[in-house]
Amino acid sequence: MLPRYAQAQHDLGRRHMQVKDNVRRNLVDDHYPAVRAAPHNIEAEQALIWAILIDNGALASVSNFLEPHHFFDPIHQQIFETAGKLIAVGRLSNPITLRTHFETTPPIESGLTVPQYLGRLVANATST
Repeated sequence: MLPRYAQAQHDLGRRHMQVKDNVRRNLVDDHYPAVRAAPHNIEAEQALIWAILIDNGALASVSNFLEPHHFFDPIHQQIFETAGKLIAVGRLSNPITLRTHFETTPPIESGLTVPQYLGRLVANATST
């Protein structure tokens, strides 16, 4: 039998371990995912890509801190990276010049290819 103080410490330590185990189990439980989705704003991503495709100089405003992996949508990551590479070597980056880089990319959704998406992106942004 442990002295009263030692028993209290032992119980507290055991309870602490139970709480840690419960937390660990909850983090992998479907109801409490360990990793939450990062905050994202698809419209903001689209607006930034539109701005860069309309004025390639806009890339200079964000290129010192923004990287492709910062985009939530994978297609936006690819577009930003490809546009950045073209601009870096002094080439024009717009929906027409990007078309050849994305012609073999699988459609984003049924019936919508990446070149069509780029065209819609610019057309929708200029009409609003």
